[in-house]
Amino acid sequence: MKLTTSRESVSHAMRAYAEGKRASGARDAKTWFVRGPDAKLLPLKHILSIATGLPTRDFNTSDAISTAQSLGFEPVFVGDPVLADIVQVLESKRTDATEVEQLILARLGQGAFRRSLLKERKQCFVTGYPDPQVLVASHIKPWARSSDTERLNPKNGLLLIPTLDRAFDRGLISFEDEGQILISDRLMKPEKLGINRRLRLSAFVGRETFLEYHRRKVFKR
Repeated sequence: MKLTTSRESVSHAMRAYAEGKRASGARDAKTWFVRGPDAKLLPLKHILSIATGLPTRDFNTSDAISTAQSLGFEPVFVGDPVLADIVQVLESKRTDATEVEQLILARLGQGAFRRSLLKERKQCFVTGYPDPQVLVASHIKPWARSSDTERLNPKNGLLLIPTLDRAFDRGLISFEDEGQILISDRLMKPEKLGINRRLRLSAFVGRETFLEYHRRKVFKR
């Protein structure tokens, strides 16, 4: 089934997505993306959700693929959003091999980005758990929405245990500028995950701008 929209509407949705707009109730695709005018890979169903005004649950991936193709856009199967971000970096016009390497490592939570976070505090920034083998180097402002400078900036990062990293990445928790935790009503039984309102982010100084972005654009109130 072809969705009712136009090439102009899809192009406008791509620009709106790049500026931070998200369709209500939409979820980013995990496997299918569409190539934007600047060659950046964008989540296919999310873009068409913005373009049509339909929630993603009201149409399937095959509908999205056929609609994009009929309008002259290129659907791309990736299989993993992290891989999609890496492909975007590799396909960019960046000529500095060291910069490309550090961007990829930062997306994977490795390299200089992770080392800087570990140098700041060798423990989870919330719970104090100390084993670096378990800690995840996570971006506060999502990697896909950050500039190259922000992607490599350790102040745009947190070291978290996996449970908190997952909840933070999904917008199910966030933090005030002075570290108080915010817990979304959409997180089911947070106490079963060890998430409660007594938790605080200890390393918040210098991260206020990124935390404000996360509260405004990522956190699900």
